[in-house]
Amino acid sequence: SFGMAAGWESVRRSCRERAFGLLALGYVLYVLLGGAVFAALEQAGEVALRRELREVRAAFLDDHRCLREAPLDALLEEVVSAGQHGVSALDDRSEECNSDFTSSLFFVTAFLTTTGYGSTVPLSDQGKLFCVLFCCLGIPLNLLLLSCLTQRLLPWVTRRPL
Repeated sequence: SFGMAAGWESVRRSCRERAFGLLALGYVLYVLLGGAVFAALEQAGEVALRRELREVRAAFLDDHRCLREAPLDALLEEVVSAGQHGVSALDDRSEECNSDFTSSLFFVTAFLTTTGYGSTVPLSDQGKLFCVLFCCLGIPLNLLLLSCLTQRLLPWVTRRPL
């Protein structure tokens, strides 16, 4: 009976020692997965928006040699709407994709830390739903990781002279 209790205590101690590493690894994998899913959901919408904006711009330049107020307003509405999603209508300045994996990884990381990502928002309904569901688990996971990190660093920081 004593040997079994000592065995369980050894298993518990081992789990506690590895828990932070497993939590950190799980968090990193969760964020990477989130970036990949968000990129997959948003890329098609961004590409379609970019294509539509170029078509509107080309048609406007072909059809209107002299500027008139109503067509100019329509173009500006499209430009403003696209600009809110990080796509520029000026020349080829918006060639960089905002929904590639790296940008999406940055977006979901900023989203999880609740610091936000400026005015960029998901384009698709699927992207918006994903963000809500992703953060329902991700924000508590982020807080748990930070709490564990604080507990790990506190003894190290308080025992050393600052």
